Amino acid sequence: MTHETAVSETTTELIGGTAIDPVTGSTVGYILQLDSHTLRDGEGGIDRLRSELELPDEASMLIVRTAPDDQPSWPGVSLDSRYLTRPVEAEDEVRAPQVDPAQDYTVEPASESTIPFIKDLLVEAIADAHEHRGEPVDLDELRATVDATFFLPDDGLVSFVARDPAGTLAGHITLRPGEVDELTDQPLVELVDMFILDEHRHTACTPRLLHAARLTAARAGHDLLGHVVWVDETGPDVYLDLQRGGWLPFYDLWRVALEPAPSPITR
Repeated sequence: MTHETAVSETTTELIGGTAIDPVTGSTVGYILQLDSHTLRDGEGGIDRLRSELELPDEASMLIVRTAPDDQPSWPGVSLDSRYLTRPVEAEDEVRAPQVDPAQDYTVEPASESTIPFIKDLLVEAIADAHEHRGEPVDLDELRATVDATFFLPDDGLVSFVARDPAGTLAGHITLRPGEVDELTDQPLVELVDMFILDEHRHTACTPRLLHAARLTAARAGHDLLGHVVWVDETGPDVYLDLQRGGWLPFYDLWRVALEPAPSPITR
């Protein structure tokens, strides 16, 4: 998103601002930090945030970062995604998954010939997430946004694709090794997206791609940052599976549907 950050020096310790959603083009408010009183203040908290952030009347959504499981007590709130980190490992500690060689997948760095495949998967993933939220998108416009956003010169992205035993492309994982957390300034290797085609899920494809991500993080010397989009019933299971695999809860993002700003009363 394109950010316009505003930082308040008041006792609320509010850090936030406004942004433009690159997919929908709508204006949203976002909050990285706020005090627990506002978080628990129901409709009053929303009104206070509108004023503090100077949200424009057309803003229809607020994205709020909280500590894990710290749900705001506001009307119209829903869980958007949950972020986790995997502590950095020494490179020689990153073990390759043990799989049947006859059913194994190979992983290779993205190339000019495979980037269009990755972009197709990014379009599908973004469209799926928006449609699950009841926000249909124009696929042609979304593809143009992906083309304008990903795999640009010097954007720092590192991608890998997986192939099945027959050599067919099965999925990708895309990372941003130079990420820095906006609130803590912690350097991270962000797992931007991992998407595996339906017929290749529950195979060696997933552990092979994650192994590539863990190696990338180990070589960078930073924790790996990942997230689970909370759009359907699979979210809780994926989140728990990641924790069993050594990932640690980092923060949650909440979506708050905003009612139109009240019109001023004229006399």
